[in-house]
Amino acid sequence: MGEIVVFDIDKHRYLLPSFVNIHASTIETEKIALTFLPPLNLDKMRAYWEEQLAKTTSTPPANTIIMEFCPSTKTGKAELAGFVVLAKHMWTETGALRANVEKLIVSPDYRKRGCGGRLMRKLEEVARSEKRTYLITDVRKMSIVKVPRPRFGMSLEIGDYFLVMASPL
Repeated sequence: MGEIVVFDIDKHRYLLPSFVNIHASTIETEKIALTFLPPLNLDKMRAYWEEQLAKTTSTPPANTIIMEFCPSTKTGKAELAGFVVLAKHMWTETGALRANVEKLIVSPDYRKRGCGGRLMRKLEEVARSEKRTYLITDVRKMSIVKVPRPRFGMSLEIGDYFLVMASPL
């Protein structure tokens, strides 16, 4: 079990390559579409993550990124094991009440150890503290991800996707 941390651009900007590498390795090892398609253009992925990280600094922040650090099996030093993005809707009157769960990605080296569950519990805690009562996500049926089973809410099957809304937090 690692340390769960909320991304802070001043402390964690150096992690940009780690976000790109974990995202890319997940696409390549699992053969899934996750915003990008193979063959991967790492420059485009870097630009995407630069934008996502920058959204944590807007006023109010458009994104909150939750990360887990675990000791490396090779070096013993803490490294980024996984992350999830809480993307906030700020452009509508109901935006302050809802958010999207995006990019729950765990490094292939740290899967099957409960990292995803710990990240989601922290994401729910952050959402609750911001009074966001609706969390929304979608999962492609062919994904390696288990279809989330919200404690409260609904799961709809729409074509090749599951749309999951969880409420209330």
